[in-house]
Amino acid sequence: MESEIIQSAIEKALERIERRRKLEQTVVTDEQVARLIGRIAEQGYEPRPEIVPILRDWIAGYGILLSGPAGVGKTFLMRCLGVHLDFAPDITNYGLSNLDVFHETRDGEEICIDDLGAENMVSEWGIKGEVMKLVIGRRAEQNIRTHITTNLTSAEISVRYGDRILSRIIGMCKVHRMTGRSKRQAVPIVGGGK
Repeated sequence: MESEIIQSAIEKALERIERRRKLEQTVVTDEQVARLIGRIAEQGYEPRPEIVPILRDWIAGYGILLSGPAGVGKTFLMRCLGVHLDFAPDITNYGLSNLDVFHETRDGEEICIDDLGAENMVSEWGIKGEVMKLVIGRRAEQNIRTHITTNLTSAEISVRYGDRILSRIIGMCKVHRMTGRSKRQAVPIVGGGK
């Protein structure tokens, strides 16, 4: 029994190494990037030069971590790329006791953990636990393509979740810092002046 567990762990590690090797050999052409820029522009995303490396990593098959101030387009970019968004506070609503339900509904699915750091620590039966640590740890362990948006810096992620989780995130995602002014603007509500 123990030798089967060891053999399984070795096989998973070799699979991860092989996938990494293939990703590192992936060549992304300017034409692929241009097509993707066109696709996201059609959805209303304003292309900027800083997103080209992000798109190259996306096309190459990497997980993406987008860090930066509120309103610079992190979540919108992920939405334009067609990634399923899971808002971090909603994930923590599963709680420690129902976390398996979250994993079952996202089994092997590519997702974006949106707004990492906006969630609260969950307390059940007097036990405090960080649900996001468990989610990130499991997705890293299973080598499932995962993307993250956050207002936190790498240092702030380390303080909040620990060096181990930061290391797992860096192992799963290419880290990109987005800058600029907030693109959010007030929008009038039709019939709001009644």
